[in-house]
Amino acid sequence: MKFKKVLALSAGVSVALTASIGCAVFNNASDVEAQQNTKTIRFEPLPDLKFVIDTLYFTNENFDAKYARSAAGQFVPGSNTVRVSYFACDDSANSRVKYYCNIANESIEAVRRHEMEHARKAHIVQDVNHLSRWDRARLAVMNEAMAPGGEIIEAVEYHIENGERYPQDRAFLWRADSLIMARHKEKNFGYGDGVPVDFSDPVIADIVLESAVNKFARDHKRGFYHTKIKKELSGVRRPKYKPHNKCDLMPTALNYIPMVDQWGVLWTYDVKAPWTVFAKNSVDIWNSATEETRRRVINKVDSIVKTNMTSGEMLNPKTFEYPY
Repeated sequence: MKFKKVLALSAGVSVALTASIGCAVFNNASDVEAQQNTKTIRFEPLPDLKFVIDTLYFTNENFDAKYARSAAGQFVPGSNTVRVSYFACDDSANSRVKYYCNIANESIEAVRRHEMEHARKAHIVQDVNHLSRWDRARLAVMNEAMAPGGEIIEAVEYHIENGERYPQDRAFLWRADSLIMARHKEKNFGYGDGVPVDFSDPVIADIVLESAVNKFARDHKRGFYHTKIKKELSGVRRPKYKPHNKCDLMPTALNYIPMVDQWGVLWTYDVKAPWTVFAKNSVDIWNSATEETRRRVINKVDSIVKTNMTSGEMLNPKTFEYPY
């Protein structure tokens, strides 16, 4: 009797052990299968924005043809590269060639700032397939207009730091500098040297905004940017843009809604704010400017786009519809 009980007990323990081992094996197998089916998600850092200085060599013989088609700078989205040109000539070059090379080289920092503004906002400007053709064309104009705004800020801050206006004789820069410095000194009771400019001041923001858009309007009238605007009006599809590590301005519903003329993120720049000398700060020129100036700018941008439209595009509803 006792022997039977021992056998029964042994059988029970054996069954329990077998069940436990079976469960353990099953659970381990399930864990292995789960691990095999789990995909590891790796977050790759954004690539660096690249800078390249292209040295262009000029001689008396090649100057006229080469200088006319040489770009001072360019941002290349496909390779995320900012390219700036350095104009070089040797001692045998005549005074005219040397003069124009020197003039071009004096604007290198302004050109770099111009292209950097395009680079920083490339993720906003390149991914446009969700916009209407009309707003894509308007965005193209705003993108090209805001870059001279960065040049103006660069020139004014150069003036503050060096006590003299930006060396390169560019009419739009000097005119904007003169107007901004006059307002700056007015705000500082006749002084202003060494004191950072408050670009959020509505009067100064108005000057930057209108000066930059007027610069674009003059270039457009001379025949530039027409092809770019027409391409956006045609609605050509673009591949998904891969941003770089300097695309740090984030569009939100508060600073970027093209269909209701909120362009703040495009007109946001790094500046040396008046409350600190050591830290870089940013200013939203678009929303700092007055409503009246913003309205004039919008009307000018719309007018520029319309000059590049055919009658068919103006009458075609798809030009103004969002491709959802």
